[in-house]
Amino acid sequence: MKIPFARWETFRECELEMIDTGHDEESAKKICGAIQARAEKGELYKSLLGPLEVLSKAEEDDMVVGGYATWEIKDSQNDVITTEAQVKYLQRLFQLPLEYRNITVKHSDFKIGTPILKYVDKNGRQYFSHVNEKGTYLISKIRNDKYLSTKLFREDIRKGVLSMYSISGLPLPNSIREVKEGKTVVKYHTDIEPWAVTLCEEAICPKAQAEVISKEKPRSGEERAKAHFNFTDEEWLKLTEEQKKFLIDKLPPRGSAQTAKKQKTGPTPGIEYEVVKITAVPNQIVLVERGKETSKAEIEAILAKHGFNKSKKES
Repeated sequence: MKIPFARWETFRECELEMIDTGHDEESAKKICGAIQARAEKGELYKSLLGPLEVLSKAEEDDMVVGGYATWEIKDSQNDVITTEAQVKYLQRLFQLPLEYRNITVKHSDFKIGTPILKYVDKNGRQYFSHVNEKGTYLISKIRNDKYLSTKLFREDIRKGVLSMYSISGLPLPNSIREVKEGKTVVKYHTDIEPWAVTLCEEAICPKAQAEVISKEKPRSGEERAKAHFNFTDEEWLKLTEEQKKFLIDKLPPRGSAQTAKKQKTGPTPGIEYEVVKITAVPNQIVLVERGKETSKAEIEAILAKHGFNKSKKES
């Protein structure tokens, strides 16, 4: 008889998923047992967005961190990484050769650590990398060597500066299901290949979520403009068609941001304007021409000329 259990049809189905991720029978039973205990209490997780936790003791040479990399929730780009996609992502991550299984820093090429399946602390408490009811919990071992950069990054982790995981991946063909929810189209991803896992600052990635980089379907001009100029859906709808077109026309060329990052250049080529949103007056924005001489004081002066004393500058 099949008894529904969290997101699985049976307890054994949960165990087999964990075994396919790389765990042994004993570990799989413990992982699924913990989820079963939460299910019986009616306390299944929906999301636990929070900072990374240093699992190892301060005196240990090996630093091990654990935290949630993503959840089945809608992100700022209206993408949802389903548990189905998360499971495939994590299984593929641990199937990669060890030399390609890396944790980087701030989306750079610097390799700070390696994802691991299991960690047991000095008190015997066990931690497991796995996908639970809704999210992906990931454990990583941080490198320890003589290099100053390593020491500085380890200190940033201990201080909570590097406090979040951020994962990126490539959605596979026919794996995106689009659903219209109100005026928004939400993309549900069911199959993603691992691209990168990085440790970053809270200011860079305020939520434990996945960044979807899709080569199948480029974003529309409106989607790019909203992301580039930091407009919410609600703010965008309040703009006139003329204002929307103006912003779309001022977007940098597609791919210029990645080119600038690779070349380590300054401001992204093609950006010609700063956007200053006037929060005090609905439906009104001021566009200030960007240039080497455009200082914050000059922008404030322009706003004051328009009669606004308070503003929010977002580039």
